[in-house]
Amino acid sequence: MRIISFLLFFLFLNAQVFYSQVSLKMDQKIFDLIDKRIKHNKIGYRLHLSFEIEKSIIDKKRIEFINKCPQISSYVVFRTPYFYLDVGDFRTKQEAIILKEQLKVEFPLSSIVKEKINLPSIE
Repeated sequence: MRIISFLLFFLFLNAQVFYSQVSLKMDQKIFDLIDKRIKHNKIGYRLHLSFEIEKSIIDKKRIEFINKCPQISSYVVFRTPYFYLDVGDFRTKQEAIILKEQLKVEFPLSSIVKEKINLPSIE
C-alpha cells in the first residue's frame, strides 16, 4: 500500500512539473541590449554614384538619378571636403551590383560601399 501511494504521489508530482507555466522576469538592461543589437544589424550596402566639392552639382545628379529610379532612396552626404551622392539601402552586395550595372553608363565611376542603412519597408 505504501508503494502504491508513493507511486501515485510521484506521478502527481511529475504531472505538476510538466504542466506548470513559467514566467520570466527580465531586467530592462536585457531589453536595451536586444534593441542595441537590432540597431547594430542595420549594416548593408549603398552605391556611391558621385562626389563633388560643389553641392549644386551633386543636387543636379541627384535629380537625374531620381528621374531614372524614383523608387530607390538617395542621400546627399557631406564628408570633408566632398559631397557624396549615395543611393539605395541594400541588404546584400548583390542587390547593389545589379543597380551599379544598370547605371554604369550614366555613372561610370560609381562604387559599392558598406554602410549603416535604413532598412527597407516590408510591404
